[in-house]
Amino acid sequence: MTELKFLGYLAEIYGRKRAEIFVENPRKLRDILEVEFPEDRSIVLINQRVGNFDSIIRDGDKVIIMPMISGG
Repeated sequence: MTELKFLGYLAEIYGRKRAEIFVENPRKLRDILEVEFPEDRSIVLINQRVGNFDSIIRDGDKVIIMPMISGG
């Protein structure tokens, strides 16, 4: 099972904070997700490494999608 976690307002976009899915064949993250995210304002971590929405996801991966943080 591949674990997807969504933080902050991105969980509201997806409709939940966490999902577990089976990825039979490696696919791009964008092809797995059911909704579109603001890519220019999102950080993607795959197995604790920086990725993006075009990264290849395999079964067993752990994906975190979180909003960029800004402030001053």
